[in-house]
Amino acid sequence: MNNFNCAGKPMCTFLSENDMDEIHSLSLEILEDSGLDVYNEEAKKLLSDAGAYIKGNNVKIPSNLVKDALNSAPGRVVMADRNGNRVMPLERDLSYYGTGSDLINTIDLHTDKRRL
Repeated sequence: MNNFNCAGKPMCTFLSENDMDEIHSLSLEILEDSGLDVYNEEAKKLLSDAGAYIKGNNVKIPSNLVKDALNSAPGRVVMADRNGNRVMPLERDLSYYGTGSDLINTIDLHTDKRRL
């Protein structure tokens, strides 16, 4: 579904709120029941200290830990330009696109090698 929000800014949505809620709920279940493999020792220690269950490289993250982390995250982060001017708020319903001029390298489609 493509639509416009009340401010007239283009907005593209692919999932309903119910779909997003279901995906989130299922992702919490996967993190808690199956977990994920983490190979960085410092990351495993941080997760363990926060309340995750560690067995080898498998880390199971309780849903309350994820919810607490999401609730503690700021709803808005503002990026600044090189002069320190706050120019790009990162928040819900805002998208930014660029030309990629800050990406000086690419993966060549023919050789699979990194090049300018």
